Amino acid sequence: MRTRAVAELNLELPWNDLPIQRRRDILREMHHRISAEMVQSSVRAESPIIGIQLSSAYEPSKIACLCESHNLYLEQEADRKRYNELTEDGPGIRMKLLAGLLRVADILEESRRRATRPKAGTLLLDITSQKHWWRHYYTEDVVFNQADRSVVIWFDFPPDKFDSYSRIIPELQKPWIEAEFNRHAATFNKYAANWTVKAQLKVKQYSNTLSMPDTVTTAMISELQSRHLKEDERRRAILLSTFQESRPHIEQRLDQLREKKSSMSPGEYLKGLSDLSNELWEIGSKRSAIMNLVFEFDRSNQQLATAQRMEIGTRLLEMCLEEGSPNLVKGWVPALLETARNLDQSHRYLFPCLRAIANWFVASCDYASAKQVFSEAIKATTDQDEILLLNAICRELDFANGELGSIIGTSELESLND
Repeated sequence: MRTRAVAELNLELPWNDLPIQRRRDILREMHHRISAEMVQSSVRAESPIIGIQLSSAYEPSKIACLCESHNLYLEQEADRKRYNELTEDGPGIRMKLLAGLLRVADILEESRRRATRPKAGTLLLDITSQKHWWRHYYTEDVVFNQADRSVVIWFDFPPDKFDSYSRIIPELQKPWIEAEFNRHAATFNKYAANWTVKAQLKVKQYSNTLSMPDTVTTAMISELQSRHLKEDERRRAILLSTFQESRPHIEQRLDQLREKKSSMSPGEYLKGLSDLSNELWEIGSKRSAIMNLVFEFDRSNQQLATAQRMEIGTRLLEMCLEEGSPNLVKGWVPALLETARNLDQSHRYLFPCLRAIANWFVASCDYASAKQVFSEAIKATTDQDEILLLNAICRELDFANGELGSIIGTSELESLND
C-alpha cells in the first residue's frame, strides 16, 4: 500500500509482509488520512482511485479536509489544532458545521443495518471489531424526532439477557455519542442544529435477537471498567487541582479568623471555624478539616445554641468516623448524646445525630450502647428505608454479641439446641 500516511509510519516490514491484524489496525487508525489522500489523488486523474475524476467544481480540497477531520481524536491537543486548521470556514462553505455533522452522522450510523448475521459469517474479526459489530447489531435504529429535537437510540436485546446487556451496551454507546454532540455544541447552537440524545430500552416481545459470545461480553465489561477508571482519574485530577488552588485561600481565611478570635464570642468563632472546616473537607483536605475544628469544639461547644451544637457536632462526628478517627471525639460525644435525648422527637437534627452517635459506638466496639442508640434513632424517623437499614444493623449487632434468639427466633433456636 503506497500512501503518504502509511509511508510516514516507517513500518518495520513492507506492507504485504505485515501480519493481517497489524494491517487492519493501521487501516482502522489511518483511514481518515488515507481517504483524504485518495480524494487528492483523484483530482484530474485519468484513473481516479475513488471512481470519480474530481475537478475544482467538486471542491476537492474541502472534501479532503472533511475526510481527514472526521476521525481526529479531539481529546488530544495536536488533533484539536489540526481539526481547527482543517475546518476553517471558507467563502460560502461552513466547514465547521459540515465537519461536525459528518462526525455525528458517522457515529450515529450504528444500527443493525450495518451488522447482518449472514455477512458476519464471512468476516474474520478481532475482539475490538467484534465489540463494534455487536454494538451495531443491538442498535435497532436511530430516530430523529423533530418535535423535541431529540435523537433516540433504540436498542433490542435478547429477552433473557435484557437486564445484563442494558447495563453494558447503552453505557458504552450513549456517552460516546453525547460526547461527540457536545464537542460541536457551539457550532450546532449557532446554526440551530442542536439535539438531545436519548436511549430507548424496552423488552421486545418475541424478539429473535441473538446473544453475543461470552468473550465479547467480557471484553465490553472490561472496556466499561477501563472507562470508569479513566473517569475516576480525571475526577481525581480535578479534585487535586481544586485542592491546590483553593487551600491557600481557605488557610488565609483561617488565619484571619484566628486573628479576630479575641473580639468574637466563643460561639461565633466556633461557627466560623466550622464553616471553613467544611470547605476544607469539600476540597479533599479532610485531616486538616478535622484537626482545625475538633479540639476547639471540645473546649467551646457548650457556648453554642442547642441546634448549632447538634449540627456542628453531628457533622464533625461523621467526619471523624469517615476518616477512621473515632477516639478524637470521645471527650464530648456523651454530652452530645445527653443533649439529643432532651430534644423533642420532631427536632430536625435528632435523627442524624443519634445515627452518627450509634455508629460511633459501633466503631468503639460498644455494641450494647450502639443498639440502644440505634433503637432511639429508629423512633426519631419516619423514613422506612432508614428504619429497615437500622433494624438490619441491630440484627448484625445481635449476631456479634451472640444473641441468636433475636435473629432466628426463639423456637428455631430451641430446635437447634435440641
